[in-house]
Amino acid sequence: MISYFDHTADVGLAVQANTLSALFTEAAEGMFRIIADLDTVEPRQSKKIQVSASTPVRLMVYWLEELLFLHETEQMLFCSFTINTICQTALTATIWGEPLDPQKHILNTEIKAVTYHNLHVGYNGAYWTAQIIFDL
Repeated sequence: MISYFDHTADVGLAVQANTLSALFTEAAEGMFRIIADLDTVEPRQSKKIQVSASTPVRLMVYWLEELLFLHETEQMLFCSFTINTICQTALTATIWGEPLDPQKHILNTEIKAVTYHNLHVGYNGAYWTAQIIFDL
């Protein structure tokens, strides 16, 4: 489940999932839904990535920062995310998308950064949850 909340000059994303893998997948999808209408993006090209960090919170930030970096440097929009392996401090993933095309894609807003402000990643005994705020 993905929900959004307003934050001064920013936007927040709250995610709830049954597994850690699904939490990271939904966070990525949620971030790209802020950037563009994903219904206009097709999974034409794939890319494999790996990320590691010292904590689950840092892993979430590094994961989203890596996706944002690829979006910005390669001018790609990503619409599908598969976590191949994950633990609380590392993941490997395959992501799919296509080159950004202003004629085809409906863009919403630019994300400048993933912030640590009020950042949360945790397990409540029933679900994995995350709260992320993006600087717009």
